[in-house]
Amino acid sequence: MTWKQEMNWHGYRLTLTRNESEPKPQTGPALPPAPGAGDIRFPALYLFSNGEALHLEAEISGNKIARLYLDVQFENDENWLAGPVCRRKVAAPHSREIGGVHIPMWAENNKVSAIWQPAMPLLVCGEVAAFAFTQPSQSNPQERWLYATRVAGDKEQSVRLSFSAEGSLTRMAAVNSGSRGLHPQPGDQIIPAVNWLRREGNGWQSSTGNSNPITITDQPLRLLEVPAPPGRYQIGLLVLDLDSQSHRRAFSFEIPAAGLIHG
Repeated sequence: MTWKQEMNWHGYRLTLTRNESEPKPQTGPALPPAPGAGDIRFPALYLFSNGEALHLEAEISGNKIARLYLDVQFENDENWLAGPVCRRKVAAPHSREIGGVHIPMWAENNKVSAIWQPAMPLLVCGEVAAFAFTQPSQSNPQERWLYATRVAGDKEQSVRLSFSAEGSLTRMAAVNSGSRGLHPQPGDQIIPAVNWLRREGNGWQSSTGNSNPITITDQPLRLLEVPAPPGRYQIGLLVLDLDSQSHRRAFSFEIPAAGLIHG
């Protein structure tokens, strides 16, 4: 059974689906913390709106903080979160260069702030569009990644699409494969993947889903940001520790048919 939502927005017909999944109860004794696991806390989190943008201010304390992001998720009527609608790295106050790579350095106590102008990313080809929940590239801060399924004839493969900051497709690579120089061909379908999360007690339940298929034409495949449609969202901070475990804190807010409010 699949949950499905359809909407018309900015001249495009968009679909969002979620596959039903059962919670996976933990079995056996709890495992000891990994060496890179951090003890992350959010002593204070504040959200302000000027009617056009949302301003987030926070205090974060703890250790073994690796990366910190502003994170926005779309919330459906069953409290599932789809996204990220926006995931943008928050810069650390200091960094250290190791092997030509600048590593963020976080203190035990940090004050951060971020601003989000509500926008929804779409994958567009010609007159057709689909939700495109991208993630920041781990190798190039100017790139965004979109995971999807490519259907070419009777063949399906998981791919990762890379886009420039301006929204142009720069490359496509197969996931878990050596195929790097892939090129979408007219007639191929690209089906963007959607990750879903829902709070379950002290943990999170996850599920999968997708947007509607995009059929490749002779028009370029690109990312387009449009004003975020009315609905319920969550905005907050996502912290990854040195073990790549996620730590989240967020506010729920609503974008009505006119104007921007939070609640």
